[in-house]
Amino acid sequence: MLLIGGKSVDSKNNLEREIKSMQTALDSAKLYKDLFAHDVNNILQTIQSAADLLSMKLNKLEADEDINNYLRIINEQINRGARLVSNIRKLSDVEEKEIKVKPIDYKSVLKNAIGNIKRSYQNKSIEIKLDEINDSFRIKANSFLQDVFENILTNAVKYNERDTVKIQIEISKQMKNDISYVKFEFKDNGIGIPDKFKDTIFERSKTFDQSRTGMGIGLSLVKQVLEHYQGEIWVENRIEGKPSKGSNFVLLIPKA
Repeated sequence: MLLIGGKSVDSKNNLEREIKSMQTALDSAKLYKDLFAHDVNNILQTIQSAADLLSMKLNKLEADEDINNYLRIINEQINRGARLVSNIRKLSDVEEKEIKVKPIDYKSVLKNAIGNIKRSYQNKSIEIKLDEINDSFRIKANSFLQDVFENILTNAVKYNERDTVKIQIEISKQMKNDISYVKFEFKDNGIGIPDKFKDTIFERSKTFDQSRTGMGIGLSLVKQVLEHYQGEIWVENRIEGKPSKGSNFVLLIPKA
């Protein structure tokens, strides 16, 4: 065994690996803390402002419409905070634990996700059209699948300035590298994503708008879950050459 300064090379290499591993863990912890503190602080400030205005309105007994609007803001921000906390916890679980997959009926999971989104945004006009294949089969996934679908649908609703949010979900089969996949396409009529950000939008904390940090957390979770499924995700323009006309999030998940 080669000795350097009285210590073996193996011991030195092991120590360097441990230090590097600890540094990576510290960097991740710092990132989570910074993202969490930034977003939660903004959420709490919005809730506080809405609550203060609501209190003033109640004292003056002004129009019910204004009061309902402030209550809507409070509820939306509380839901946003709950999703943020949930996503961070799940992102940590995905990174730290081995995710096991099993045959999953994607149809029931997707329909549950659609129902949850509509219930969460009752104040918005949302039209979701589901075009699915007639074949009955399952995909290799687990309980995180609903989080994947809900994160994609949530972004389609949140980042949409139209009177009616329209989402078209197309499902088909695709062969790639001799592997049989189920292909999911989520096409929306939202604000879209500039082409220069399409490759980085799935990176943790990377968004094309600093006010939309939550998108980075959600899509980072989606990407990591799909990687554990041995699947893929990318985003395209809904209309070729027109990024401002909406997005098409494409998911490939192996058939069971």
